[in-house]
Amino acid sequence: MLCSDDVVNYSSTCCSFLAIHVIFSIINRVVSFLRALRIVILVRVFRLASQKKDLEKVTRRKVSENKRR
Repeated sequence: MLCSDDVVNYSSTCCSFLAIHVIFSIINRVVSFLRALRIVILVRVFRLASQKKDLEKVTRRKVSENKRR
């Protein structure tokens, strides 16, 4: 038969496992969010680099047109 100490130990063990599970669940969600955020940031950086190149081309073209006048 179970004594009250066994029930308390089982209850505290169960709660600690539950707490660990919740913590790992939160960590997994944060890691997934950060991975998605990293991809968004990388895409944004490459788009900005591309826009910078396009702006430089347009600027050179305008300067060249002004020199011809």
